[in-house]
Amino acid sequence: MDTGEDKRGLRKINDLTRMISIAVWSIDCYLACYLAFALWGLTHDFIDRIMTNLVKLEIFFGMLKPKLAALVCLLFSLVGAKGKKDEKAKWRHLILYLASGLLVYSLSFLVLYFQGSYTMVAALYICFTITGYLLILAGGTRLSRLIQVNLNKDILNTMNETFPQEERLLENVKGC
Repeated sequence: MDTGEDKRGLRKINDLTRMISIAVWSIDCYLACYLAFALWGLTHDFIDRIMTNLVKLEIFFGMLKPKLAALVCLLFSLVGAKGKKDEKAKWRHLILYLASGLLVYSLSFLVLYFQGSYTMVAALYICFTITGYLLILAGGTRLSRLIQVNLNKDILNTMNETFPQEERLLENVKGC
């Protein structure tokens, strides 16, 4: 049975998974752009001690593993996302959102190889990563809505609150 508690629980799980994704992404940005954060005065000894322990985790080795971990958490949160039925949703727009988001998100680490000040390179890296993440989020949300609408072809049509009418002609039989 589909109760309100089930929907709230699923929403909480989706929100938690998305927050884990954002936390992994934030840690990745902090580690990749540490010099810029230090120049901005956004470092602290306590946070640095936590980060030295987190760096030892396998998911923070390299440039692509933390991005992939954040992306996987985001995709898990999108699987359970429910939204309004969108009649105007088109596959072309969804593919464009997802492809451009994945491209910008996954290749944003190339910005770290640019020549320039630490703060400019870090700001570009963070902006490109956020842009890619938001494009993936927008495209994935629309995609999950479209998939749920296409998979949920029920006979009673609960989304439109109508039901199929009788199509054959029924005649009354007089007298008994």
